Amino acid sequence: MLDSWEPNSREVLSANENWAGGDLAIDGITISVLPDETAILASLRAGQTDFALLNDPLIATLVPMEANLTLNRVGVLAYNVLQLNPSRPPMDNLKVRQAMSCAIDRQAIIDAALAGEGTVTGPLTMPAFAQDPANLFCYQQDLDMARQLMEESGVDGFTATVIGATGEPPVAASEAQVLQAQLAEIGITLEIEMMELNVYVDRWLAGDFDMAVAQNGGRPDPYPMYNRYFTKDGNLINVSNFTDDELDSLMKQGQAETDPAKRVEIFQAFESRLAEQAPWLWLSTGYSYTAQTNAVTGFESSPTGTLFGLTKVSLQ
Repeated sequence: MLDSWEPNSREVLSANENWAGGDLAIDGITISVLPDETAILASLRAGQTDFALLNDPLIATLVPMEANLTLNRVGVLAYNVLQLNPSRPPMDNLKVRQAMSCAIDRQAIIDAALAGEGTVTGPLTMPAFAQDPANLFCYQQDLDMARQLMEESGVDGFTATVIGATGEPPVAASEAQVLQAQLAEIGITLEIEMMELNVYVDRWLAGDFDMAVAQNGGRPDPYPMYNRYFTKDGNLINVSNFTDDELDSLMKQGQAETDPAKRVEIFQAFESRLAEQAPWLWLSTGYSYTAQTNAVTGFESSPTGTLFGLTKVSLQ
């Protein structure tokens, strides 16, 4: 139950004695908003904080080095992606988009920008549906193929702006810088424009970008995850700026199919088509991190990032 709230600073909650889920092992939770994740780690070290959310992979890798702290790390359904805007030339040229997919080294981006904390992924991040990214179009860097596709496209290099949100995710700027270096190999010049999150979200929702470095949430099922972006009646079609009759048909088939094995087959065909058309360039999926002092027990991490597991937490 909410006791008090100071925006962007502090929130105090007390246990609800009438909650139907049973007795809670703690009397309440005080949530503090700290300015950055270095400050969060310092607060954990000092014993001022018992439990914390972390987003920065680099900070997360420091937690296990502390004797009195534990890192909870679980793979998530969210994904890091370079979103192209296929409504703007030359991204409206399929061969240009494909060339870009061939030119990037996804594992190198993970190693350099995510401190190695991630896995190369295609569009489908949920284990029940995902296929090996090696099966997807040009998911291993092939600069010769990339240069050939650029030549076939008739586009002799170009300059584009990639937007990103400062600190959201923490790796956005680093990802953009690695992509900038990799795409330069095929004559593409990226100009990086970082901005505050609220400004970024407004630009993103309006589809007002050449390219965008993004971290999008995932779902356990492909239909609600991508119907909003890649079907003609999707509510975020202004973000993707891309429709395709085959993708639209496969999405509807997957929604209607009730046989689990056939649904996997349909959505893997959808994934393969999406990777081949390359309206976006999927990069990686990472981890959800929480850190806690050794006095905290009972928390169970979830791939969705939910904190519902706090209902089972006790504090010694």
